[in-house]
Amino acid sequence: MTDRAQNLVLSMKWGTLYPADYVNRLFKATCTNSKRPVHFVCFTDNSAGLDPNIDARPIPDVGVPMEKHYSGAWPKMTLFGRHYNDLSGRALFIDLDTMILDDIDPFYDVPGGIVMLNTGQNWVDHVTHHAPLPASGVFTMDVGSQVDMYDRFIADQAQAYADFQLEQEFIAAYADDVQLWDTHWVLSFKAHLRQPLIKDWLFEPKTPPKGAKMVAFHGNPRPIELLKNNWDKFPHHGRGPVSWLQEYWDRYS
Repeated sequence: MTDRAQNLVLSMKWGTLYPADYVNRLFKATCTNSKRPVHFVCFTDNSAGLDPNIDARPIPDVGVPMEKHYSGAWPKMTLFGRHYNDLSGRALFIDLDTMILDDIDPFYDVPGGIVMLNTGQNWVDHVTHHAPLPASGVFTMDVGSQVDMYDRFIADQAQAYADFQLEQEFIAAYADDVQLWDTHWVLSFKAHLRQPLIKDWLFEPKTPPKGAKMVAFHGNPRPIELLKNNWDKFPHHGRGPVSWLQEYWDRYS
């Protein structure tokens, strides 16, 4: 285990899809599930409502078109630039639609230039991909270690948008030393916990199993939607409020 005085956690919030309470819950959950003090940084276009203990910083304007903010997650590319000279060491980035279940310390100890999710394990539309599919919903890196990739992006953003649909595809292609998390650490709500058709009309989603450290709510439904009575889209039927999500929501409110 690396000797560190604190855990550096990064997050991003732009637009109106996720209100401030998503950031605040993630902050509280990381603090609770860390043996070390947490330095929690949120890069955002609107810091209103954020917990005063969160280090809120503006998202640097590097020319990412507004439509790319909402068609993907291209603003994440700013995390790899030279804008954060006062930050150092290993950083853990976590998407806001992520549920923290267990100690986050082990994420910092997995070696690699950047360690990403492997969404090739039945994450996408319930189709099992045999090849790894790196994704950036949860990743670690040493701050400043991927500036060559960032410079490549800045040099020709138009080509990056033409060649890749999402920023995580660009990262997987050009980052130095891409590694992947253990597939049991971060689960997909839709692929691993949502009940299959028919059963989802009768039972609430499966409880996250022991050993899982996070649950990612990529796309729809969003976590807060699981607190409603009916939250999924036909032909699925989500029955709620989901007890284990409600408990989590209340704990970190």
